[in-house]
Amino acid sequence: MKRAILTLSLIALSSSRLFAADPMLQEYSEALALEREAEKGDKEAALKLGRFYDSNLSNEAKAIHWFSKRCGRWNSKCAFDIGRIYQLDSNYVKAKFWFEKAYKMGSADGAFMTGVVISEYESDEETAMKWYEIAHKMGSKDAGIEIGFIYYGLYDDLEKAAEWYEKSYKLGNLKAVIKLGMLYRDDIKDYKKALEWFMIAYKN
Repeated sequence: MKRAILTLSLIALSSSRLFAADPMLQEYSEALALEREAEKGDKEAALKLGRFYDSNLSNEAKAIHWFSKRCGRWNSKCAFDIGRIYQLDSNYVKAKFWFEKAYKMGSADGAFMTGVVISEYESDEETAMKWYEIAHKMGSKDAGIEIGFIYYGLYDDLEKAAEWYEKSYKLGNLKAVIKLGMLYRDDIKDYKKALEWFMIAYKN
């Protein structure tokens, strides 16, 4: 009996040493624990498990399975939310991947945020603008402002900047109205137009 207990103790000790020596085995052990919690409905565990399969194993199907558990169901909003989580963690490669995934499922916000990641973290304004144009066509009210800003700052094209700010306003973005007022006042020097846009901003 004592020998059996000692044998079991040695097995447990060697197993613990094995897990300590091999981080991947330890991660698998943690993943199994997470899976038990996720199956019970723990959304945070489902998120962590999805990220484990996504980042550590590059198993997209498994990642989507667990991300779906976190979101309730798999759709473009869920993919977008996963992109945002990665973005907040400064993992921009993964953020871009999941934003693009959201776009492919019909999300204008997914296209827009793909552009944001490319602009802010890859410093590729031309490619970013293509994504903003896609987002605008899909109904994003924010994309026009970003396109206008690129025309203003990168190309020094005030007419195009005004055109895109106005497109953004027509989709319901009131921030674009202020941009237009300032553009006409400070750069184009058309004070009548500037006043018209500031009045629209005041009324709204």
